[in-house]
Amino acid sequence: MRKEEQRPLSQAEVNAIIADWNSPVDFSNRLLVGIYLHHNRSLECSDFRGATLRGCTFAHCKFDNSHFEGADLGDTAFVRCKMEYCFFDGAQMEHAEFDRCARFGSTGIDGDTRRHSEVIFDDNIGIMRGVDIGLAPGWRQFAWEQAGPDMDAYDRMLFELYEKFFEIDDAYPGMGTEIFNSRLFFLPDSLRGAANFIAQGGTVGMACQLAAQGAFTGAEPLPECEMFVLPHSDVQNNILAERAFFAQIRNIRGADFGKLHDWTSLARDLSETDNGAYDHAEYRRLLQEFGDTFEQIQQRYGGIAAGIFNHEAGYLPGELLPAAEWISSDGGSAEEAVEMARGGMFLASGPEEFGGPAMKMQ
Repeated sequence: MRKEEQRPLSQAEVNAIIADWNSPVDFSNRLLVGIYLHHNRSLECSDFRGATLRGCTFAHCKFDNSHFEGADLGDTAFVRCKMEYCFFDGAQMEHAEFDRCARFGSTGIDGDTRRHSEVIFDDNIGIMRGVDIGLAPGWRQFAWEQAGPDMDAYDRMLFELYEKFFEIDDAYPGMGTEIFNSRLFFLPDSLRGAANFIAQGGTVGMACQLAAQGAFTGAEPLPECEMFVLPHSDVQNNILAERAFFAQIRNIRGADFGKLHDWTSLARDLSETDNGAYDHAEYRRLLQEFGDTFEQIQQRYGGIAAGIFNHEAGYLPGELLPAAEWISSDGGSAEEAVEMARGGMFLASGPEEFGGPAMKMQ
């Protein structure tokens, strides 16, 4: 059937398809006209191959690992969407709008002409927490200059670089990011020694000078896991805040630790700034507030804390105590509570309005 003869999916039909969480959303070869979706997290791994989108708007949606090959995106707008590791090869995007979207690791977009090894390098480096992926071309250029005209040596060096960065980040959480973001470059064989030197109090700049003099060797071992802290390092401070939050949640009997990522992602989303980045200090404050509140819920309402934590990360910190009080006093469920939170039912309320004394946040 030709595109102009297709029946477009209605908004209700689209909502019904997305509501099925049992499998990735499949819109391949379908026609979507005037669809509006916002703050939707269930579009990851979606299939839009061969689809035609006309006048659609997607705002604050997550499309990670989705396929858009051969799609016609028409005049569709993607606003502040997360579209990492997506595939746009062969897609028509002349009139599509991408407004402050995170498209790291996606191919076939913006005239991406990277070699396969370069895509793999960028994708792997981008997984490291806090890394400035905008510095990846500088590292690739450094590897190119060191490898000369030997393309095999160039590809091999990119592989060795990201492999060493991951080894360093495993040994010293956050240090791989600190070195990568320093705008100073190291050969793969010197990275382990440089990491140990920095962990003992040296600077990245001094480590780079010593590396240029051949002071480090690739055989130098790394510890299994050792925390170090650099002054004023957001990467390090974020890791410490996350560890403190994890420790608080571990005290909640029945908590599903697999949900920790959902709550840290929520804190990151809530601390997002107008330029699409996020406020590190606000992120850490939110994690502390989430952790402190869950501790209070655990002390006062027991198993309700685990029920709320395990169901869905869909609350502002100030909504958690009222939600727990409502569940305790009215016999509600965690599922009902998160829906009420979405409707703003707990925003202006304190626990005292549900029949219990107010609890002062620490």
